[in-house]
Amino acid sequence: MKLRSWLFLFIIMACSSPALAAVGAGKILKVAIDAEYPPYEFISENGQVHGYNHDVLLALEPILHVTFQFMPMAWPSAVKSLESGSVDLVSMIAAPERKHLYEFSNPHSKIYQALFINRVSSLTGLEDLAGHKIAFQKNDISLLHFRHRNDIEKVIVSSKEEGFTLLQKGVIAGFFAADKAGSTHITEHGFNHFLIEKSAGGLFEQPFAFAAKKGRSKLISEINRGLILLEQSSAIDVLKQKWLMEKPSIWHDHKPSIIFFLSILICVLIIVIILKQLLSKRTRQLAITNKRYRSLYNDSPIPFCTMDMHGKILLVNKAWLDLLEWPENQIVGLYFKDLIPEFELDAFTSKFDKFIREKQIKHCPCTLITKSEKILDVIIDGRVLHRSQNEVHCSIQDVTVAKAAERERNKLLTAIDKSAEAIVITSPNGSIEFINHAFTEITGYSSDEAIGQNPRILKSGNQGDDYYEKMWEDLLLNSKWQGRITNRKKDGSFYPALLTIAAVKNKSGDTVNYIGIQQDMSQQEKLEEQFHQAQKMEALGTLVGGIAHDFNNSLAAISGNVFLAQQILHDHEAVHSRLDVIQQSVDHSASIIRQLLSFSRKGMGESSETSILPFLKEFEKFYETLLPENISLSLSFNLDEEQAMVDVNLFQQALNNVVNNAVYAAAHASDSEPRVTINACIVDKSERFLRQQEATERFYIKISVSDNGNGIEERDMPFVFDPFYTTKPEGSGSGLGLSMVYGMITSHHGFIDIDSVVNQGTTCSLYLPMLEEKTETHPAKIRKLFRGNGELILLVDDQHVILQTTGDMLKSLNYKVITADDGIMGFETFEKHRNEIALVVSDIVMPKMGGIEMARRIKKLRPETKVIFVSGYSTEQIGNKIPPAVKNCPIVSKPFKISELSEIIKNELLDD
Repeated sequence: MKLRSWLFLFIIMACSSPALAAVGAGKILKVAIDAEYPPYEFISENGQVHGYNHDVLLALEPILHVTFQFMPMAWPSAVKSLESGSVDLVSMIAAPERKHLYEFSNPHSKIYQALFINRVSSLTGLEDLAGHKIAFQKNDISLLHFRHRNDIEKVIVSSKEEGFTLLQKGVIAGFFAADKAGSTHITEHGFNHFLIEKSAGGLFEQPFAFAAKKGRSKLISEINRGLILLEQSSAIDVLKQKWLMEKPSIWHDHKPSIIFFLSILICVLIIVIILKQLLSKRTRQLAITNKRYRSLYNDSPIPFCTMDMHGKILLVNKAWLDLLEWPENQIVGLYFKDLIPEFELDAFTSKFDKFIREKQIKHCPCTLITKSEKILDVIIDGRVLHRSQNEVHCSIQDVTVAKAAERERNKLLTAIDKSAEAIVITSPNGSIEFINHAFTEITGYSSDEAIGQNPRILKSGNQGDDYYEKMWEDLLLNSKWQGRITNRKKDGSFYPALLTIAAVKNKSGDTVNYIGIQQDMSQQEKLEEQFHQAQKMEALGTLVGGIAHDFNNSLAAISGNVFLAQQILHDHEAVHSRLDVIQQSVDHSASIIRQLLSFSRKGMGESSETSILPFLKEFEKFYETLLPENISLSLSFNLDEEQAMVDVNLFQQALNNVVNNAVYAAAHASDSEPRVTINACIVDKSERFLRQQEATERFYIKISVSDNGNGIEERDMPFVFDPFYTTKPEGSGSGLGLSMVYGMITSHHGFIDIDSVVNQGTTCSLYLPMLEEKTETHPAKIRKLFRGNGELILLVDDQHVILQTTGDMLKSLNYKVITADDGIMGFETFEKHRNEIALVVSDIVMPKMGGIEMARRIKKLRPETKVIFVSGYSTEQIGNKIPPAVKNCPIVSKPFKISELSEIIKNELLDD
């Protein structure tokens, strides 16, 4: 082995580059040698440099083509010479603390430190260095290691010789030096082995390397290259075996210790013979104790388990087997983690690691799975056994039922706390013990404020003592009570509530608590008021709808005859103007009918996208001419181009009614300066009033009309929207103004709010849903008359006047007309002339057979037949009664303009 290594080294030397860029061929490098650092570096008796480091550098010379000049000196001087540049290399421990000071080569060996102590001193080892004088060689790595130990009295020496001399004399208690170097130095320099001993060796393992001054990285790179070649050739191993692995004679080094331990061994043998009999007796006693322990272990009602430090189950008792449903021969040998459900495996691993580190675990919650895959909640207690550091003993407590009960309790508490109803629990004497979040939301009392108080803090005074006496009488008799009550909030305001109280009794039948559930009825009462208002509107609407049908039929007949008269008498200007007045009256009456239907929500009118600001400006111009001179009108419009979907005629009439009311109130007020104010702005649905109405649109246009009149009495407020209800003197008002406004605004999916203070004034606010996407507004379309080409039209209506008038109008437009006065006759007429009739115009509500059924039969007979419905009812009333077969047929409301009907007839005929 040695021969091959040296041969390989020789080949490497021969093949090495003849010139080195970094070092220079044939260059002499100075190396500082620690004169007393055997076996790494030392001076022999004849003054020659020897040691492992010396031989490694000699082996590098032919590889690197350099010559090393060795300069023996003390270790502190060697460090100083390197820093000054007097030498090129020093062998040094490559400690992290030195990396920023020097350039280090790859480690060529390892260095261990040792603590040498004086046997006479009280120092025994590393554990009690504090308070002792400890020597360190200057610049030694041990000094760096203990630099923060201020509890050690440090003595700095310049050499090992000085350090061991002080140690032998007892001046110091200990001395840190390199393990091998220190031991060798003691032996070779004749120090007393009985006074000096190595207390701890193999300390602070550190890499041993060649060091150069900072900045000479190229030199270190070449040294590293050479060391790699030496390692590849195994030459470095030969040198390590020669210097570092050679063991001196054990007898030579440890003669006194061997004699001492032999004496001890003889004594021990004698003691062993004496103790053998005692041990036999003790063994029998331990067997008995162990049997008792096993009996206690196995028969304990508490589940026990013994494991090794890795969690492998070694032993379990019967209670454990019963709980986890495992047979003993199957569970022993498993790991504890095998009993953990997968969802908790990571958490268990962390807990078990902590258990092993801390040697014990207390009241640790965990989840186990039985052999039948049932999940158990358990509490684990355990500790590492004192008799052996390789076993863990633990017990478990099954808390599955308790955990389930706790979860149910938490679920119940969460449900109670999240309940929208206020819940309060009191003691039998009425002291509040618990409230939920809703109680705080409704009453304003926090938990800290309410607990310990009596529910009387909510007493409003609206219920007399008799009310409460009856409540307690029912509660004591039936253990529960329910009723409506008015309570008072923390801020003093009142609120209606539906209160339910129940007694909570124990098994003996004694009342242990009372629980009260309180529902705030404020919103419900508002909804009830709105419902009653809607019922009244519905009843009135039914009446209005019936009247409107007959009225519209009459208006249709009048309007048609006016048109026919105008056609005949178009040259008689005076008569023509009279007919225009009649037509205007008809149009006005039709507008009133639309308002009535809108008020009753039986008809929507003709809604369109309308810019509100221009509308209000036109209304301002119109109304200023009607306003009494003594009343001031101020307007503030914070709008731009916002639009709403409204029927302009109905909206103008509604706004006119509201302003008229305001003007009347201001004119009859005691204030000497009556005034009316109109404001308009944009609000979002977070406004308090809109929140109460549960508004759905994002933005609303709010138009407010205010006056400084006498206001509305509180007793009159519930009836302001009732039809025919008025506070004006007889003959001054119909009582329909606000009713119509209410009907119009609700039919437009808006809201109305009235805020009034007696002797200060009233504000009426209208809320219209704002269109968020603006559309272009176009001027009103001017309708013209469209004439026919002799097409045959079947006209069906049960009103003879309308039948005659409409037929004459259609004939004047160049259509042929055949008539029928009910649905049965209409269908029979169609059957006879099915191939001639181009279009059917029919009333909807007729005796015998209505227009819808007639149209359905006609469509079945000839599907392509066009049908137009006319009716005195609104489209909203009849729209949901039309079956799918005739759903697409246009509907014209009476009274209609002949221009409107002529255009629809033209469109239907062209659609063919």
